[in-house]
Amino acid sequence: MTPQDFKIITSRIKPDIEFGFLPLSIRAEIETLIDKGSKKPQADMVDRNQAAAIIGGDKPVSRVTLHNYELQGKLKPFKIAGARLIRYKRSDVEALLEGGAGK
Repeated sequence: MTPQDFKIITSRIKPDIEFGFLPLSIRAEIETLIDKGSKKPQADMVDRNQAAAIIGGDKPVSRVTLHNYELQGKLKPFKIAGARLIRYKRSDVEALLEGGAGK
């Protein structure tokens, strides 16, 4: 199914229907298809595990550390498909790394 096919199918769904009743894996796939069909590129986004590996190198930092960076304003989380799927801009993660955050 292409992103264009997905848009055609989802355009027939009433806008007031939410995807909350779907399992998380299916919601994530829907969001991925929507993102692929949008003009906004998602290639510059990384998930928590990728961000932890980039910052920590051989020893990835913990999710607690990532959350602390969020609270300190060093990382801005982007929530996808609800609160469970968090992404960060790759450029923000790399800027944090260059600033010595993982040291």
